Amino acid sequence: MRSLAPLAGELNRDEMRMLIGRMGGREGMGAARRGIGAANLQVEAALRATPFVPDALMQALSEQRGYRGAIQESGHRALVDLIADMPPERRAALADELAEGRRR
Repeated sequence: MRSLAPLAGELNRDEMRMLIGRMGGREGMGAARRGIGAANLQVEAALRATPFVPDALMQALSEQRGYRGAIQESGHRALVDLIADMPPERRAALADELAEGRRR
């Protein structure tokens, strides 16, 4: 969810649940986290390899980027869809909360 911040950080608890549901629920997010975890293990293995193979590290980082990008894309789409369903007053309140966060 960090990739959706700061906007997702201003959602209330019910809105956050709806966002997670639109992203495939906890199961869908868990699968993505497992993919990132596997890519992290590849990065670790590449760092420990002797001899060091730069292309192996580049491939592992590329895998990480792919998983993170897919999660971010899914999250952004779900967030836009969620906000599109909000009444104008709630969207304005989100804008106000974002502005307030910038002033802190």
